[in-house]
Amino acid sequence: MTWLLKYRNVVGLVVVSMVGASAVALATKQGVGLSPDSITYISSARNLANGQGLTIASGHTEQVPLTHYPPLLPSVLALVSLLGVNELAGARYVNIIAYGANIFLFGLLLRRYTRHGWTALLGAVLCASSVPLLDVHLWAWSEPIFIVFLFNRIVSGAAEA
Repeated sequence: MTWLLKYRNVVGLVVVSMVGASAVALATKQGVGLSPDSITYISSARNLANGQGLTIASGHTEQVPLTHYPPLLPSVLALVSLLGVNELAGARYVNIIAYGANIFLFGLLLRRYTRHGWTALLGAVLCASSVPLLDVHLWAWSEPIFIVFLFNRIVSGAAEA
């Protein structure tokens, strides 16, 4: 019981993060939202998984390198598809994990800068209830992964300070 009291704020952040991730899971039960950018990410992930490189279709049959979009999401989706998961389902799982991670990292960031566990917990709840942030995680876009790396870097920088 003593460890629970010692780490109650971290446990609280984990719970809030899991609730947020569950919200994305419920909202994307029928699948993630698709936009023209999403189609580019999904098709380039399929091409990469099929050994055609990080390419997209141009015209009828020509494949050209993916140069105008960030390569991380298609690379992650290709890796997930090699594990036997469809790219669309993979995008959903990536976004569920990313939303939970973003909430947790935001709370951790607040904890590091304010040194108050309750501030971090309240901030994580506000982050989890942010409609624009939730909306970004409902689409097959590269932003959720970018935000994870952004928060992670800021938290790492806060640890160094």
